[in-house]
Amino acid sequence: MPLTQGIEAGEFEVEDAAEAARAVKTAFIPFFHPVLIEHCVQRGEDTEAALREQIRLILKALGKSDYGGCKRDPALRKKQGNKGI
Repeated sequence: MPLTQGIEAGEFEVEDAAEAARAVKTAFIPFFHPVLIEHCVQRGEDTEAALREQIRLILKALGKSDYGGCKRDPALRKKQGNKGI
């Protein structure tokens, strides 16, 4: 789901969609750039595991609690003081 659609659907808590999109793009550069991918493979890194970890981190930063598409509980969000990006 594109970022703006996720925001509109209440899946992500983001104040500035353009800023969030730039941050997400930057966060994925190591997984898109052929030289960086080759470097990781040569060093024996588990790129699939790293990508999964990066996805989890980005989804948490966007205010999404899990992969399952469940919206965050507003009461829990208020209790934890999460305000989104």
